Amino acid sequence: MQRKILPIGIGGVIMLILALHFSFGTSTTITAPQVDRPGLRVGATFTAVFTITNAQNAFGWQANVTFDKTHVNVQNITLLSPWTGTNSFFRSSYNNTNGNLIAAMTFTSGSGYTNSGTANMFQTTFVVKKASYLSAFHLVSTAENIGFGAMALDPNTNQASLTLIDGGFCNLSHCPLS
Repeated sequence: MQRKILPIGIGGVIMLILALHFSFGTSTTITAPQVDRPGLRVGATFTAVFTITNAQNAFGWQANVTFDKTHVNVQNITLLSPWTGTNSFFRSSYNNTNGNLIAAMTFTSGSGYTNSGTANMFQTTFVVKKASYLSAFHLVSTAENIGFGAMALDPNTNQASLTLIDGGFCNLSHCPLS
């Protein structure tokens, strides 16, 4: 039995590649940092920068982060460029008793932000409460918390396909490899 091959030509191949690329897209990734500060003492502060990669027409985002409240506490949360400006709205809150923070941002006008690279989202200043410890920064998904999980939205409020990468903090004298 002989198979038939469709003569689609180079233009057809290019159209097929473009169709596959735009129909499956690239997953947007939100990453919590891994901060290794060996020997950092109780009462000291450190900054953790949360990032987004492959943002495609992102008009807004939300990050819900849990942390070990016996090891660190949040001191403040700051929105970072490229999300700042007169057309952006940012809200954040934290609860050191429960060990969680939420940061959310949306543009109020204009178009979404697109970047195939990595962009900073927000930074959090933490205060160390316990010496010689490992602590996780866990990004909560919408499957874990439907209304308050991490998300990236386009101008029509459609959620992007999202990958979450947890991070953490280590102030042991020799931190394990990240």
